[in-house]
Amino acid sequence: MKLFPKVLVVLALAMIVAAQAKAEAILYFVDVNNGTDQMAAALATLSGDTITVAASPTDFATKIASGTYNLGIFSAQFNYGPDYSAALTALGTFVAGGGNAIVNSWFTPSGADIAPFDAAFTGNVNGPAVNMSAFNSGVSNPVAITNPVPPYATFSDGLSALAGGSVAATFSDPGNLSNTNGEAAIIVGNGGRSIVNGFLNDTAGAPGEQIYINEIQGIGASTPEPSSILLFGTGLWALTMLALRRK
Repeated sequence: MKLFPKVLVVLALAMIVAAQAKAEAILYFVDVNNGTDQMAAALATLSGDTITVAASPTDFATKIASGTYNLGIFSAQFNYGPDYSAALTALGTFVAGGGNAIVNSWFTPSGADIAPFDAAFTGNVNGPAVNMSAFNSGVSNPVAITNPVPPYATFSDGLSALAGGSVAATFSDPGNLSNTNGEAAIIVGNGGRSIVNGFLNDTAGAPGEQIYINEIQGIGASTPEPSSILLFGTGLWALTMLALRRK
């Protein structure tokens, strides 16, 4: 009988782990890659998750509004237009409703489109390196940010945090030729459920894959869904009743 409380604790912990280990449904859109898509490489390492690639910004907006995804990843690397703004608006609504998002956009005039993720553009571009203060497991600072071939006009953007946002990485440019030195390179917002990257998916080289793996694993998508929490609570209640009955 004395052993039963220990069994109760073990079973409770097992329920928590099971709730947290649920598979994720992830929606991904990227318009162009001039180098290796390190976000796609990161997604390819995930086990048990369902990855859907949207065909266009409009397709992304439609799919993310369906309510069937845990995480939306939107990367605007070359083009921009009203359809991009509409997709980010839909993603902002998704996050406001409890979803999770990872975003990048090269287009600094689109500041209003990243505001729902607690981030803003400074207007300074093309910072050459990043120092990671979070999402840095397995990553050595500084991480070089390079323009692939063919080159982008803008391959990184200085960011600032809006109310509710926090800085997870900063640009390093000792000569400050880009005017980005010390500016934010990654913003975390919405209580940890959104990330805005100030560099494109194919500009951080091999470390980029590890950064994105860390972001995907560290974002709020790993939080147990309500049904899992209910299952855990019901199971724990049943075990408690059984313990009291035996006692």
